[in-house]
Amino acid sequence: MYRQIEMLGVWAYTNAFILDDDQNLLMTSVFGRPALVKAIVAGILERKTVDIEGIGPVMRPPWTAKTKTAVVEPGCWLKVFSIPDFFTGDRCRVVIGKDKVRAFQFVQETVSTPMKPEWADWVWENVLDTTETQGFGVIDGKDLSVMRPHLIEVQKSDADIDLMVIEALKQGIIS
Repeated sequence: MYRQIEMLGVWAYTNAFILDDDQNLLMTSVFGRPALVKAIVAGILERKTVDIEGIGPVMRPPWTAKTKTAVVEPGCWLKVFSIPDFFTGDRCRVVIGKDKVRAFQFVQETVSTPMKPEWADWVWENVLDTTETQGFGVIDGKDLSVMRPHLIEVQKSDADIDLMVIEALKQGIIS
């Protein structure tokens, strides 16, 4: 399962990518002949537009990016490009599907308000701002076209979250 990825007539393949709702490339793999892979990833890093088969033009957002390279076999490279802020950031993350357990763990790491794991559904609905993104391929055994990636963000202050938890406890919404 792969798609062609092209920039200025140079093409290789991708077997996984995640795009936000503005068609910004948050993560992709690029594989093929080494010179072509290097050229396409260099273009992505320079914020040039690339075309993904079936999707159209995409571009990386202006945040810091990183790449990792592996030699698949002689004459074939795999480079993975990602925006670390979306996978290890302080206030936002990408989770695969509506992974409320992983989202809850992220919130626990992010805010000072003590919370219980059984509040995971409430946290997903009330504390997090969630946006379903577009994905393709398989990551960690999860098909991104079925279990859509979600960008989750904590945009509320710790003080606001404290008040929300206290109110939800008073109303018996969580216990």
